[in-house]
Amino acid sequence: MKKDNHLAGETYVVLVKNHSCGDTFFDDACLDYYQCRLRYNLTVYHVSLHAYCLLKSAALLLLTPATPLGTGRLLEAVNARYSEYYEQRFRRRLTPQSWTSRSTRLRGHGQVLEYQRLVESVPLISGLVRHPGSHHWTSYCSNALSSAGWLTPHRGAMGLLRRAAGGRTQYREFFESGFDAVRASALLRNLGAEGSILSARSYR
Repeated sequence: MKKDNHLAGETYVVLVKNHSCGDTFFDDACLDYYQCRLRYNLTVYHVSLHAYCLLKSAALLLLTPATPLGTGRLLEAVNARYSEYYEQRFRRRLTPQSWTSRSTRLRGHGQVLEYQRLVESVPLISGLVRHPGSHHWTSYCSNALSSAGWLTPHRGAMGLLRRAAGGRTQYREFFESGFDAVRASALLRNLGAEGSILSARSYR
């Protein structure tokens, strides 16, 4: 997988997929393993993860690297460990070339907050769940309830929300006020994610 060179201190939304095994993740155990490896490699590669959503078809990550190669090295390490796990479990090899990532640099705290909402909304707008907190592999509960210390709230985005809504506890109201389906579709299309992420096949 080609390493992304990112500007240190800038925020990006990243789409990660594997193209050699149908869905990127086969089942819940695969999602659990990838989430665990992601969690324990953030500090090693100096990457702040603000929001994420893991689905069978792909991973969506909202992050800020502290070094230009931080994101690429993080994904290389996590994907390599997951590939080893997959090979041992299913006796099928995933090569480094089968992993792809696509990044979009976000400009301004308002855009960061919009994409954070998008990332956490995908299980809801796809019809996978009726409440975002019902999807185990997402940052929604952490950002709404402050329950996971390994994530880093984006200061600018959360500050914008505080000014607009009167406090961090209003995150749930902001999130649950509804996400325009047309806008969500356009944002996902910009990431190259719309077809695979919103297809019903990805959630069966």
